[in-house]
Amino acid sequence: MLLLPPLAARKEEKKGNINLLALVPWPDDRPHADWDAGPDLLAGARVAIKEINNSTDILPDYRLNLIESAHEACGLPGAIQFSAAKTDAITQLSVLVLVPYHDFNPNSGWSNGIELLPAARIAAREINNRADILPGYNLSLVEASSDACGCITAPIGLSNFVRYAVNNKMSSQVIAVTGLVCSTVTEAVSPIAGRLEVDIIQLSLSISPLLRDTGKYKRLWHLLPSSTIFVNTTISLIKHFSWNKITLLYNEANVLTESTTDAFIDILSNTTIQHEIIGIRSSRIFIHKALDLIEAESNRIIFASISSLDDLSHLMCEAFSRGLIWPCYAWIFQLLTYNEVLLQEQSFCTQGSLIKALNMSLILNYRLDNNNDNDVLISGRTYGQFRKEYLDELQKIKLEDFVQDYLSGGYVISDNGNLYSNPIEPKFKMASKKSPEYRTLREHFHDICDALSQVPNSISPLANDLCAASIISTTTRTAVTAIRGVAPYDLASQLISAVHVTVEYSPNKFYTLVEKLNVHGFNELAQMLYEKCEASGGRAAPSASGEDVGETPPTSNNTIDFNHPSLQTGPSFRDLSNLVAARIPNKWRDLGLQLGLRVSELDGIYDRRNRVPSHCYMDVFELWEKGAMPYTWVTLLQGLSSPFVNETGLAIEISQEIIRRNN
Repeated sequence: MLLLPPLAARKEEKKGNINLLALVPWPDDRPHADWDAGPDLLAGARVAIKEINNSTDILPDYRLNLIESAHEACGLPGAIQFSAAKTDAITQLSVLVLVPYHDFNPNSGWSNGIELLPAARIAAREINNRADILPGYNLSLVEASSDACGCITAPIGLSNFVRYAVNNKMSSQVIAVTGLVCSTVTEAVSPIAGRLEVDIIQLSLSISPLLRDTGKYKRLWHLLPSSTIFVNTTISLIKHFSWNKITLLYNEANVLTESTTDAFIDILSNTTIQHEIIGIRSSRIFIHKALDLIEAESNRIIFASISSLDDLSHLMCEAFSRGLIWPCYAWIFQLLTYNEVLLQEQSFCTQGSLIKALNMSLILNYRLDNNNDNDVLISGRTYGQFRKEYLDELQKIKLEDFVQDYLSGGYVISDNGNLYSNPIEPKFKMASKKSPEYRTLREHFHDICDALSQVPNSISPLANDLCAASIISTTTRTAVTAIRGVAPYDLASQLISAVHVTVEYSPNKFYTLVEKLNVHGFNELAQMLYEKCEASGGRAAPSASGEDVGETPPTSNNTIDFNHPSLQTGPSFRDLSNLVAARIPNKWRDLGLQLGLRVSELDGIYDRRNRVPSHCYMDVFELWEKGAMPYTWVTLLQGLSSPFVNETGLAIEISQEIIRRNN
């Protein structure tokens, strides 16, 4: 006997929707507008839809919906016009601008990153002021901070923006993302392009050959030539001078240099040119080994694709000391400028030696701008007129007080060019307003590091004084004073980063830092910091009572005593699992970077551990224990407190728990 399912079961709610647009040839007074039987067709369609929805074996788990629209039977223009009239007009278009703004975070951006923004603002205003570019539309910019090519490849600003766009159904408004300078950032954005929730066309400044994959990057527009243009130029050089034996030297674990070299090898494989391939890392051992191989192979033509200025400086200083320079050896570099290298603070050799090492080397680069004042731009202005407007806009940006909140989600430019807070901002704003001392230190972080790196001998004495004043830990002091072969700027950056963590919760320590800078001869810098802080709402001099200023009271409950003996010990894996991994399961990668792991190591963990956070954490902690960074609670707590991980509250709780156990 056949048992039919209950009626309720047959009419259960469908899980998905399929929409059909029914163009019905309704009769009206237009010629060829309809068929007399047009309404009969609609009646049949409605009956069919009901039958399908009531059946459980035709489209299970789906509901079929009929969207009815009238049109003429054989007249396409009328149908389009009618459908367009029923569609809500879209008048607002948005472009997400990823600004590689330079803050205190490692690899956060470029020192001139903010200088990319004025041109975008001017262009948006120009488009909105003209009636022949986007008539009927208003273009706005959504500005978000991102790292340029750093380790954190999914920028916070971008993540916040996409989350906001999806939640607010902005799929018809977001037309482009610009500022994807490196392929690492572009790859983080590419999965978003084409999604139903947010339909993004990518505009990329990246020149990585990886982005030539039009199958993977269907919505990518290149605004710069691919780096394969350097490969083609190099091949032309080789053929012109009839070179038949060369060396390819490149940075490993770098998407740009690796992919550029791969493109080079693809072309060389079809020639008779002999080539030695050498990959280097940021290590004295790797650089020495690379030069050993160059000497052993007697390859005197070296094409170098080096992304790190420190690595290049180290490499050429060592080449100079060995005599591996012109006229015996020829070096050809890509993507660098002569001044960039020379402006680096030299810790590997004197600047004079570096100049001799680079003498007669060839640097391949391309300029896409036009500095001819007589040329008229599409806006009708000369380059000189545009340059003046650009500099005025840049000056206005530098005076705007929004930098400290950049990572919270971005800002929007209205049609009249005024800056106002993005609707994203309240949702993603930092938990509390930072003190004037904190903001001043953050804003002038690189000014301090630059000043210290100009006087390298001052860094160790300053670190000792700051440690004695309980501003930095003994671990940080040791790392800054004992390590050799590290560029002065990097040492200064490590030192001031540690100070920054302390000042966030003890703003009064800012004044101690300024006092110590004054003691060590940085009088102008100290005075400037005092004045900037006072102008931002801070006080002009340290308080005699020693009380902290700012919104966070200086109690023992919200600070970490990095010098406490209990925190100088190594953590157990059980504690790491219970106190860290279980509390912040999704931040193993961010924390791993702060514990000294390389991106390639973290990628290997991700693949090897099948993305299980607890397993990934265990590998991170094992590599940290075997690595160069001190395996102590202090290192871990500083990593948790860093802006990348942003878990200062958890760090405080853990420090209190460890100290309590040992009391």
